[in-house]
Amino acid sequence: MKPSWGKAALTLAAGGSNTEAAKAAGVNVRTVARWRADEVSFADRIEALRSEMLTEAAGLLAATTTAAARRLAEIVKSEEERHSLTAARIILDQASRYKNDQALEDRIAALELAVNVRTVWP
Repeated sequence: MKPSWGKAALTLAAGGSNTEAAKAAGVNVRTVARWRADEVSFADRIEALRSEMLTEAAGLLAATTTAAARRLAEIVKSEEERHSLTAARIILDQASRYKNDQALEDRIAALELAVNVRTVWP
C-alpha cells in the first residue's frame, strides 16, 4: 500500500470527501478519485477501516447500554416528577420495543423451523 493511501483511506472511511482525503494525504483530489476508481486494494482498505470503526462503535454502545439503563432506573426514582415521568416513558417504550422484537424473532424462528421441517419431511 502506498504511504499516502493510509491517511486518505482513513479520512474516507470516516465519511470524509475526496477533497478532505486528498488534503489529509497531501495529494490532488483527482488522485484520490483515481485511487477509488482504479485501485481495488485502496477500496478494500477503506472498507476494512469502516468495518473496524463500526465494530468499535458497536462495542462502545454495548458497554454503555447497561450504564444507561441503570441511570434511567435512578431517574425514575427522582423527586423531580418531570424527570421521573420522562425516564419512565423511555423505559416503557424500550421494554415494549424489546418485547415486540422478541416476538418477531420467535415467529421468524418458528417459520424457519417449519420450512426446514417441510423440506426434510415432504
